[in-house]
Amino acid sequence: MSELLNQKSSIQGKVPSGYLNSIFGLRGDWLQDAEDTKNLAFDGYFISLYHLHLTASPLVLHDRVKKSVPPHWDPAALSRFIRTYGTHIIVGMAIGGQDLICIRQNYSSTIPPSELRGYLEDLGDVMFSDGKSPSLLQRK
Repeated sequence: MSELLNQKSSIQGKVPSGYLNSIFGLRGDWLQDAEDTKNLAFDGYFISLYHLHLTASPLVLHDRVKKSVPPHWDPAALSRFIRTYGTHIIVGMAIGGQDLICIRQNYSSTIPPSELRGYLEDLGDVMFSDGKSPSLLQRK
């Protein structure tokens, strides 16, 4: 699940991002979260209007930036570097939105995965319909 959402955000790897933690209500200690979580599931739509990505690869730092990196551990110099240049670079962005239903199942839950999936699909059908369908509560 984390790899799928990371790919949607153009992030490599399988370590959960803050985005995954937020939508599923995870704490961020990914090993503990994985141990406590039986299943994660979502249904919905990812709507991308456009994407913008830097095409220069590999990215090359200007010499002045390279020369500004402190040559040894110096907290004050490191702080100045971070204030000047920051800690991250943006290499791409996407404009759009999403409409998701997210389910996190703990191990204490006795609902089988097939039933959970069916419930998620039914809920998605109602939530993402034209509004003319009967509510999930009326259908049960």
